[in-house]
Amino acid sequence: MRANLPGLVQRPSARHCSPPSFKRRHDPLSRPTHAHDSQMAPFTKHNANFFLLPFLCAVAWLLLFLVTLSAPIAKSIYLAQVNINLDINTSKDAGPFHIPGVSVATVQESLRFGVFGYCSSGVHADELGVFSQDQPAECSPKHLGYKFDSEVLKILHLDKVAGDVSGVIRTGLSMHVVGESGTIHRRSSTLTAPAATVFAFVTLLLSLAAPWVSHWLYDVVTAICASLASFFAMVAFAFAAAFANSANKILGAVDSLSVKKGNGVWMDLVAWLLLFLVSVVTVRVWWQKRKDNNARRASSDGPLMRQTSKV
Repeated sequence: MRANLPGLVQRPSARHCSPPSFKRRHDPLSRPTHAHDSQMAPFTKHNANFFLLPFLCAVAWLLLFLVTLSAPIAKSIYLAQVNINLDINTSKDAGPFHIPGVSVATVQESLRFGVFGYCSSGVHADELGVFSQDQPAECSPKHLGYKFDSEVLKILHLDKVAGDVSGVIRTGLSMHVVGESGTIHRRSSTLTAPAATVFAFVTLLLSLAAPWVSHWLYDVVTAICASLASFFAMVAFAFAAAFANSANKILGAVDSLSVKKGNGVWMDLVAWLLLFLVSVVTVRVWWQKRKDNNARRASSDGPLMRQTSKV
């Protein structure tokens, strides 16, 4: 063995040498980077929203779609119902209400009005319990707007308010169906889909694909579509309620007539509330992601700015 001579520095062997280690300083604002972090971060951060939004959009779209397919297509869904119970002349001059051998009879009928027409429950004519006659239920042709027989309106004492009823109908249905070139055609078979239903369906598709898209522009488009769907659903509900209220005000003044709101009005209300909640959630998600991106950008630029200032 060699003796360690004083004044000499013993050089370590190469195998004992280790390169200097540069440990990264821990930054409390930094996020752990994993291979799957960029793919799953949008999904895990707002996990509840991505399950909630498609469900709310699906329910709202289904309600709006069913209201669009109201009477005469879906006879159980309607915007307003008019109940008729009056005594009319059934002599030869009564036209469609003529009953041989009967001069006066009590007529009972219910009319359910939908987006593309109306349906009748059938006419029941009765003469003091002695004579009874029924006519089968029928529906109007499927088109936007209603056409009534002027002779029937005169017999039912509705000829004076027929113009007001037509105006109310055109106004009340205008926001449910959007015609070609943005106009409303009363007898047009070339109609596009209802605006609220279309935007609700587009929002549903965007919310389903949101977990796999993390771009901020996608969140902005989703929020805009949800807001438009909520707006059109609100206007559709407002006009449906106004249609029922106006019909009640006009027809309710006529004796032997009563009007009530249909289930389609309340379905429009529920769809609007759901889409309003969806619009609020989508805007909140977009705003939260924007704040997170700004905070991440500031935390990553902070150490670089400190090193630059030291140099």
